[in-house]
Amino acid sequence: MTTDLVLIERSGAVATLTLNCPGKGNSIDLPMAQALLDAAILCDEDEGIRCVVLTGAG
Repeated sequence: MTTDLVLIERSGAVATLTLNCPGKGNSIDLPMAQALLDAAILCDEDEGIRCVVLTGAG
């Protein structure tokens, strides 16, 4: 799944969340925080995900 602000990739039990706003230094403003929260909830609800990696684009 992807949104404009947070990309979600999954490889086995590992989910990688990528902050995708390099032009703003991937700063966490209100829309980014909401997208990150939504992604975290998706990861929490998926029992197959055992690890979450947070990274930034750019």
